Amino acid sequence: MKPNLITAQSEGPLNDICFAVNHYISTGDHIGEGVGFETETAWVLNIPVNPNLRDDVEDWEKLKSRLNLLVREGGADARLEPALSSPASLVLYTLTIPKDTVRPFCRALMEKPGSRGWGTGKFAMDNTWGVHRQLAVARVAGVWIGSVQPAGGGDVRAALEGKIDPTVLSVGTQVPASYWWDGEEYYLDDPLFGPPTRFRDLSYDRSLGLHIKPMSA
Repeated sequence: MKPNLITAQSEGPLNDICFAVNHYISTGDHIGEGVGFETETAWVLNIPVNPNLRDDVEDWEKLKSRLNLLVREGGADARLEPALSSPASLVLYTLTIPKDTVRPFCRALMEKPGSRGWGTGKFAMDNTWGVHRQLAVARVAGVWIGSVQPAGGGDVRAALEGKIDPTVLSVGTQVPASYWWDGEEYYLDDPLFGPPTRFRDLSYDRSLGLHIKPMSA
């Protein structure tokens, strides 16, 4: 296995993992970048920690706090362990995530912090992209922000016709909102309605209007 440099433009699973982890600690020179590799069953991300930098140490503890909580709650099947070797002046850890759990893992990691709070990366993202709804959609989707692209109402109707309730599709694409595509799902994004929501998680009736299905997956 040869480690690969994963750049922000790659828009692959490791970028998604880097982006989620970056809410706590840096994994590369830029948000969404890092070094890792692929096995037959998992993605493995290298996380460097500089023990001489206070922010690094505190961010590392915040990441561990959230990961430990996710594992205890059954919300993540991830392994965090020291690497076999580390560069000079750094301590290297590896985060291993099964391939079939990357999306839910990233969503859970970005949904809320652990007991120690968010890392410094979260505030850097908010200061950079905080006014852009694209960031909110990426967090809900569990993907790198560059994977989220705007879509038109016509795009949504054409892609989802026959796949979801036609009333949801008709009403949902007529509201004064934004629509997004993450490569797999379409999202309704109306801040007055609530957080960005997958179209397949929406329902409609006359009394409630457009709403999120109870216990949506």
